[in-house]
Amino acid sequence: MSILVPSVLVLLLSVYLLTPLSTIKNIEVKGNSNTQADDIKQASGIQDSDYTLALLLDKETYAERIKSNHWIESAKINYQFPTNFTIEVKEFDIVGYYVSGEEYYPILSSGTVESTPVDRLNLPETYLTVTFNDEQQVKKLITGLSTISEDIKSQIQKIELAPSKATADLLKITMLDTDEILVPLSELSKKLPYYSKIKPQLSEPSVVDMEAGAYSYTIADKLIEEAEEKAKQEAKEAEKKKQEEEKKKQEEQGNQSQTSQQSQSR
Repeated sequence: MSILVPSVLVLLLSVYLLTPLSTIKNIEVKGNSNTQADDIKQASGIQDSDYTLALLLDKETYAERIKSNHWIESAKINYQFPTNFTIEVKEFDIVGYYVSGEEYYPILSSGTVESTPVDRLNLPETYLTVTFNDEQQVKKLITGLSTISEDIKSQIQKIELAPSKATADLLKITMLDTDEILVPLSELSKKLPYYSKIKPQLSEPSVVDMEAGAYSYTIADKLIEEAEEKAKQEAKEAEKKKQEEEKKKQEEQGNQSQTSQQSQSR
């Protein structure tokens, strides 16, 4: 009797595996909003020809494959008798948008920049924009922002590279209230939190310079300084142009004099 029961079970299983019933699977995907269910199923590697029993016994392997889709942070496959499977996924959050011309590309919390732009009509009411898409810099930015309080992050409007002679990875962060923050990308998580202590001391739109230390000056002062610098540059260029014109005039006069002397000698 002890031998008969296992033999019968093996026989029944063998017969079952030979029937179309052995591959029947009803698969539902939940938790996806930015990815298509078909794309998730494809990433899992589950085939129509796969045995239902094989999927049941190796759910973790199939779930792990789903994470090859760059939108998916985690995945789990649940089973319900007799042939129902539910794939539950958690997508990476969209933390900002890389802007190129008129196109907006989602930046995921993993640091990945989506290759397909979104329709501008589908953009949220407020969002963070980034003007660079270097893979390593974006990942470093997202890692740094992950340590920053939501109070500060929610006020950031735009982040762009603004390298100086001393700091190649200097960022210019524009806030919703038009404050500007200059901070090295490599020191973002260390220095940006100080903005919450500096902000209450600002009475008008200001630039908070954290490149070396941490000090602030008003945007009006910045505009005046830029205007003065522009005026100096324009004056310098005008003087250079004047000197070039005088030099050209002298050369022309010299050529005319030489031509006149040659004519007289003939």
